[in-house]
Amino acid sequence: MYRSKGRDHGGKGTRTSRFGVKGREGHDSSPFYSRRLYDEYRVPEPSKADLEEHAVADGLLDKVLLGDARHILPDIPSNSIHPMVTSYPYDVGKEYDGDITLGEYLEFIREVMLEVYRVLVWGGRLCLNIADLTIIP
Repeated sequence: MYRSKGRDHGGKGTRTSRFGVKGREGHDSSPFYSRRLYDEYRVPEPSKADLEEHAVADGLLDKVLLGDARHILPDIPSNSIHPMVTSYPYDVGKEYDGDITLGEYLEFIREVMLEVYRVLVWGGRLCLNIADLTIIP
């Protein structure tokens, strides 16, 4: 039986299984990360500066910020956001899209992701909405 580290959950933790499981307290994900998929990748150890979180201005707390991330994110301190949900413009002819080249679009995505990386805390989560462009609107 697997014994979770940290809090006691009655001697029970969870392990990576072939299918999803409920309850992630004390979860041992080492079987997943020991697979060959991660042979060439190691998560870097955070520096002291990486772990230093910065406060967000009160006016930005508990808000949904609507706008161009390239204009919004520079006003947010580094290492300050835990979860972030965002969605790219898909450049498919909406009134807010530009008619840009693939190279310009990829540069736009790069600019935004560099800022997203900067504002997320170490271990922060990004939820990225990606449209299914095979569905006819």
